[in-house]
Parts: sequence; structure tokens; C-alpha cells
Amino acid sequence: WAIKYIPIKVSALLYIIPKNIVLGAVHLSLDASDDLIEKTNREGFVENDACNRLRRIVLGVLTVLEVARLPDKNRIRRLTKKPSDPIMSRIEKPIQQLRQELAKQKIAEKFEPFVKKIEIDYLVMQETLLAAGMSGLNLAVVFHEVERGVRALLQIIEEGEDLKNAITHAQELTRILDGFTTLLRRGDKKYHRADKLVEAARRFNVLRFRYHQIKLSCPLLDDKTHNFESNFSFSLILGGLNNLIDNAIYWLRVRWPELSKDNEGAERRLFIGTTNDFEDGPAILVADNGTGFQGARADHLVRPFYTRKPDGMGLGLYYTNLAMELNGGYLAFPDRAEVEVPESYDGAIVALIFKGGKPC
Repeated sequence: WAIKYIPIKVSALLYIIPKNIVLGAVHLSLDASDDLIEKTNREGFVENDACNRLRRIVLGVLTVLEVARLPDKNRIRRLTKKPSDPIMSRIEKPIQQLRQELAKQKIAEKFEPFVKKIEIDYLVMQETLLAAGMSGLNLAVVFHEVERGVRALLQIIEEGEDLKNAITHAQELTRILDGFTTLLRRGDKKYHRADKLVEAARRFNVLRFRYHQIKLSCPLLDDKTHNFESNFSFSLILGGLNNLIDNAIYWLRVRWPELSKDNEGAERRLFIGTTNDFEDGPAILVADNGTGFQGARADHLVRPFYTRKPDGMGLGLYYTNLAMELNGGYLAFPDRAEVEVPESYDGAIVALIFKGGKPC
């Protein structure tokens, strides 16, 4: 029985597969699908638990397909000289169009100071937002607002509205960017201890660990071994560490969807510790017994909008990687043989490496 229409929420595929591409059909057995109830108008199924499970399965398959095709898609972009950075490409095009229209209207000289400021402020927006420890979702929202403001200014110019109104709009847009900069520049770098950072992350997530039945191990907090200090923005790196914990919680639930007496021995485990195994400096390790990265390349994992989650934005690891780079360190994905992690943590391993960190 071939189902031609499945009511999948397409917003989850915003950064994935265009809605006008037909990938194939989903075949279901009528006899074995008792819980799927077709609507009377034959346009999909009644929204019940079975329909929701089917939706999640299909989205999961599409996400795996998207991850598999992403490297080839980026290679094609490079060959065709199209921008490969989704964030930069979203702002470069409207600014270019704006400059072309200003030149056409012969008012480029009057507006160039505003356009240049918008362009520069946008380029430093990543650092500004990251300094506030904002989540990936807020990062994308602000980028979208700036892009929309530039397009609105372009529309005003194209429609030949009053020049004074266009200048006012340009000034308002630059003030918005100034406001973000003023609001978000906090959390100056200074020396912090690793155990204080890990303790803050544990305290922040303690209720989530309890709710999701996650067994947390933090040797650093128990015996203070391999403790170190480094110069970094505490709120910024805490935001990055929380992103790693968010990912771990999600994939632990994927691998272990149900925990009960019937599946004895199954438990969700998370490890947060430190190591001196890297030449560049000490590191905080985050490991779990979830699904792992399943062979994904490190340079792909930190790309914006790269995700295997059906409803993910793909900005968590991107954020964390930028956070570490802004503080002189970097994010790494070591193999199991490179670091000392208990064997029971056989899922993902991520390292926050702090260059210049010193034992304390």
C-alpha cells in the first residue's frame, strides 16, 4: 500500500531538503498498520501516536540522507564558486543587491557609510553574540533579523520612497547592531579553574540529569585530579559546555529510549573530566554512551546547520567551536585510543582544549 502523502511538518526541513524534491514513496502494510487511521478526505492520517512516530521516522531518514549528501553539496558549491558558508551567503547577497541599487539610483556615496558599517558589524556579530553565551537558536534569530533589515532597506530604495525615510531606516538598522554590541559585550576574559566551570555546568543541568535518568561522572569534582586554570570568558565557555551536554542528552535518549526493569543493565551515562593527553594544553572531556558520531568528519561537525537531529538547527557544535577559538583554544573529537575514558562510555567523545592552561 503506497502512501502518497504523509503529514510531515516541513519547518523541520528548513535547512535540509527543498520541499519541491520528490525523494520516493513510503510503503506501509495495511494489515500491520492498525493504528494509522486515514482521514476521511484521504489527505494523510489522523494525528495520533502512530502518525507522530511515522513522522519522526521519516524525518530521521531524511536527516541521515542530508548528512550523507552535504559533503558533495559543499564540493559542488566550491566548484561553482558559490559561497559555502550559509551564514555569510545569507548577508552577502542582499548587501550586494543593495549596493547595486544604490549605484543605479546614483546615491551610493550618501549611503555607503551606513552599508559599510552594517557589513562590518554583521561580520563581528558572531563574536559579539558568543561573548554573551547565547544559544545557537538566538544566534540564528539575530542573523535573520539583520538580513531582513537589509532587505527592507533595499525595498525602500527600489520603490523610490522618500530619501529621508531610507536614511532613517539605515540609521535604525545600524543602531540595532550597536545595541546588540553594547548589550552583549560582557564576560571579559580572566583566569578561571576548570572545576568551577564543570561545577557550574553540573549545577545548571542537575534537574535535567535527574529527569532523563542520566548517571553523571565527574572525577574532577570528586578528587580534584588534573585540575587546571586558563584565561577565558567563563559565560562563553559555559555556554559551549552546555551545548555539548545538550547533544549528549539527546543522543543518550536516542540510543536508550526507554529505561525500565525489563532492559536491565541499560543506563544513560555521561562523563565530564579533564586530561593532559594533548600537547597543546589541558582539556575538558565530555563523553557518553550514546550513538556516537558514526564516522562523521570533525570539520563537518563544526559547520553551521550540519545536524543529524530531525528537528535540529545544527548550530550547537558550531557555537562551541567558535567559543573555544575566541578564547585561544579549540574543539577536538579524539579517538578512544587518544584519551583515557572508561570503556563504558562508548559513544561520542569531545574535548575542549585550552591552550596555555596550567595545573592548579
